[in-house]
Amino acid sequence: MTTAAGINKDLVSTTQQAPLGFQLSVPTADGGVDIYTYVKAGIAIPLGYVGAKTPTATDHKGYGTIIPAGAAMADHAYVGVAQQPARAGVAAGGLDAGEYGFVLTRGNGTVHLLTASAMNAALTVVGVAGKMDDAPAIVTNGEMGKVNFTPTTGANELTQASVSFPG
Repeated sequence: MTTAAGINKDLVSTTQQAPLGFQLSVPTADGGVDIYTYVKAGIAIPLGYVGAKTPTATDHKGYGTIIPAGAAMADHAYVGVAQQPARAGVAAGGLDAGEYGFVLTRGNGTVHLLTASAMNAALTVVGVAGKMDDAPAIVTNGEMGKVNFTPTTGANELTQASVSFPG
């Protein structure tokens, strides 16, 4: 629980407040549990964008240099989706370069879609850094989420989805 850990999923800081890669379980109103992973952004990861460990990162098993994910990455590199709302100095929300915070690894949250997607559409990470799309899953780019919003969501928009990343 967030209170037992002494930190919460909305924490954003320029100083490290928890071990990188630490996973926080957050109970939801409907009886489920969302899982968040603590990371440091290597470059900005806006609200709704997927963050991934960099293939060459050796610091803290890659959790210390998270970047917007790309389709060419292995699925196990994907960590989660930035959920922080816009705030002073970070108009796009999410995590700014050099900031520490949590990304949603498993559960329901906000994702940025590349193209229009319908309710229950399966989502994969696409070639546009950090966005998700209803593109078909392939061996190297598996299904990582599902749209929870109806009616059809437009292209280049934020929507609600359930996600499940390796973390």
